[in-house]
Amino acid sequence: MPSLVFEDAIRVVAAPSDTTRRIGVSHLGGCPEVAHSIEWPHRNGSPMLFLAQLDLVELARFSIKLELPSSGWLLFFYSAEQPWGTTHEDAGGWSVLYAVPGDRVVRSAPPQNLKLFPEVGLQFESCRTAADPWSCWYDRSNLTVEERFEINEITEAYVNENSQIGGHPSVIQEPMEVGCELLLSRSLMGDADGFVTSHTKQEDAKAQEWRLLLQLESCDEADMMWGDNGKLYFWIRREDLVSRRFDRVWMMKQCY
Repeated sequence: MPSLVFEDAIRVVAAPSDTTRRIGVSHLGGCPEVAHSIEWPHRNGSPMLFLAQLDLVELARFSIKLELPSSGWLLFFYSAEQPWGTTHEDAGGWSVLYAVPGDRVVRSAPPQNLKLFPEVGLQFESCRTAADPWSCWYDRSNLTVEERFEINEITEAYVNENSQIGGHPSVIQEPMEVGCELLLSRSLMGDADGFVTSHTKQEDAKAQEWRLLLQLESCDEADMMWGDNGKLYFWIRREDLVSRRFDRVWMMKQCY
């Protein structure tokens, strides 16, 4: 059996909202609170739903393998159509914006008549995550099905059912790294044939360059439900993260 693949992450836990909180801190729902005005993302002429704001100063105290900016904010948006992220046609159904820091933080005004999710505070803590035994992290090991099930039994204690930043995801259906690589790279080359199951060894290798930016669970407190109690997974290539190309994030939805 090969060495098991683990990675540290940040567990994200919903917390009671605090009306006296400092403006600009991390939260679900509500409105963005950043230092500069933003251009609210739209899809098919309709404004997207605002999901979450992450204060990168709050996250900088954690040591994880995710090269985030040390200040500013990440803002996550999602189309009300709830695309799955499994075809090229889903591109543009989500948006991640990086808002740079500034002297004065203000609350952004949402587009008129846009439904806002209830605001929910967030707390962060360190956690350890394990790679899914059917993911690209084990594909080069020529494992048998029995060996993969054995790895799954050992690592299932590390499955994180909460929201999460960085690390390996809590997979509901199937691993996503290879799918992200295929969908983004082939769509950039003009291939619009949808999700492709066949892939090359080179694409397998590139799949390990994808990093989990945010795993967002369904949350009753914020009135967020993704399919049947599912999760949203926001992914980014390491090179795009380093160059702050958050416009190249790919998202996938999975549910039970």
